[in-house]
Formats: sequence, structure tokens, C-alpha cells
Amino acid sequence: MTDVDHFKRYNDVNGHPAGDQCLINVAQTLTSCAKRPTDFIGRFGGGEFIVVLPDTEHAGACKVANKIRQDILQRKMPYEANSLEYVSLTLGVVTVRGSHIKSIQQLTKEADKALYYGKSQGRNCVIGISLNEPEECHPVPEYMKCA
Repeated sequence: MTDVDHFKRYNDVNGHPAGDQCLINVAQTLTSCAKRPTDFIGRFGGGEFIVVLPDTEHAGACKVANKIRQDILQRKMPYEANSLEYVSLTLGVVTVRGSHIKSIQQLTKEADKALYYGKSQGRNCVIGISLNEPEECHPVPEYMKCA
């Protein structure tokens, strides 16, 4: 799950047509980073998108997420005219083996939690969690910054 950091601010300062273009740029970046025929990208709402990377280990998912984050920064979309602060993304990565998937809601809920943990850590980062071990091994979710 990914969210454009401070998207409301971007819209308020630059107008909704510019906000729409920002979302198009994000979608293009997601598409360029998630290239396999089985990968799926969709808009989740507002400035949020979801990226599904089937058959991808945790390290690989974090690598793709970091590439997405870096590629958005390289587009250098300023929040305001003459600003050196550029649009960034916060991403929540959840990996789980198919046999451990309880529901799609479980996955989106965990991805959203990781995303908002990243927001609380200062934004412009990738936070991940692997759900491949039984809950009794880790009763409290362990969110980690993906390097």
C-alpha cells in the first residue's frame, strides 16, 4: 500500500488538475516498477494505491517499494513553486505465503497499519512486515523499515 505524502496540501496549493497529474505520475511510476504480467496496481482512494506482487519474497517486495519511493523523488514534483521539498511516498509492505492468507481484508489492514506506522515515523519511507510465521510466534506486529 502506498500513499502520497501530504497529498491534500499538494492539491490545495497547486489545484486539483495538478493533483490529478501528480496521481498520474504516481501511477506511471508504479507501473514502471511492477512490470510482471501477474503484478497488479490499483488506486485505493485519494492518494493511496495498492500494489500486489504475487510470488515475491519480503526482501524483493521491499526492494520494489524502495525503487518506487526513489523514482517518485527523482520526478522532482515540488509541493509549491520554488520549493525544494518534493512529493514523496510512504509505503507499507506486507508479505505472506498463500497458505497463511486469511482474507484480502487482513492483507489490506496490515498494509495500511504498516503505511501509517511509516507516516508516524516521518513519512517518505518503506515499512514492512512479514506474516509468514504463525501469530503465536509474534503476537505483536513487528514493523521494520525496509532498507
